[in-house]
Amino acid sequence: MMLLHTCAKGIVAMITIEGIAKIVGVSHSTVSRALSGSSLVNETTRGRILQVAEQYGYKPNRIAQSLARKSTMTLGLVVPEVLNPYYPELIDHFVRQAKEASYTTVLSLSGVNQEDEEKCLEHLYGQRVDGIAIVAGVHGLLAREAALRLWRNGTPIVVLGWAEGIDELDAVYGEDAKGAAMMTRHLIGLGHRRIVMVAPDCDFVPRDRCYGFNAALAAAGLDTENALISGVNTIDKLNRVLDKLLDQRERPTALFAYQDILAAHILQHLHERGVAMPQDLAVVGFDNLGLSSYVVPSLTTVDQRLQERTRGALRLLFRRIGQQSASNDPEHVVIRPEIVVRQSCGASNRISPSY
Repeated sequence: MMLLHTCAKGIVAMITIEGIAKIVGVSHSTVSRALSGSSLVNETTRGRILQVAEQYGYKPNRIAQSLARKSTMTLGLVVPEVLNPYYPELIDHFVRQAKEASYTTVLSLSGVNQEDEEKCLEHLYGQRVDGIAIVAGVHGLLAREAALRLWRNGTPIVVLGWAEGIDELDAVYGEDAKGAAMMTRHLIGLGHRRIVMVAPDCDFVPRDRCYGFNAALAAAGLDTENALISGVNTIDKLNRVLDKLLDQRERPTALFAYQDILAAHILQHLHERGVAMPQDLAVVGFDNLGLSSYVVPSLTTVDQRLQERTRGALRLLFRRIGQQSASNDPEHVVIRPEIVVRQSCGASNRISPSY
């Protein structure tokens, strides 16, 4: 059987497996085996089948194939939003790496406050994706119970980023507290003693960046009481905080931004205030997003190694999908942070990742 459809360039012939079998004079199963590369078909017959398939523009029926192998070759990816440049960079790594393995990614946005996280999981499950990666947001993993239900029912799920209560799920996350402590020690090593971290809502659990920052200050015998300013969730509030710091008699000599995007706004406001960076004030960030190389001065930051995170998440998903995991116990992959030294901190040389 041969189907025809029209397009802008004229009439294009499309043929089915049944049509190829009729032309070549073989069975439907022989054509199917030949197209899938089976060694059960002799080379002469395979050559004739492939020639006819190419001549008539054969396109495999992906839906039928997915039903036959019980796989859709698609993965779900849940992220809160895409305005924060962290998420688009993560999405790009995930999609490209999945594509290398012939998987398509279905993206689902749970909302800035992750209010639709559970709905996203239900939607992706309904789409029959082979596995789901959930990016933990500022509120952790709100749909933890829904994720656990799917996990226990056999749906491969991995959490990207650390969150409370993910011990029973596969997860990939970084050592944020360690990265923050590394950066704080770096600033102390450059001679800074009045260091302030500016952050949105943060948590003082042992894995959080604020925790690592405070711990490093305390270990160096420096004041921690006024070193952290949190709750900075808008540009207006950030500008007011910066103005207040700049107007102090003893202003800080270094600012540690909780995120690179926050650091970029800090650099802009300080430039508008006529502050020379890093001569008058050093600025560092956390994430190592693409923008960190392009802001002026270029940003010293903690590299979260996003590409390694997404690659680790996909490896865990593929192991579950292929049932290659040695056990059903959840696996956690911890990505070690690194410091990338650029112009904004005033250091002239790059330090070792093991600093």
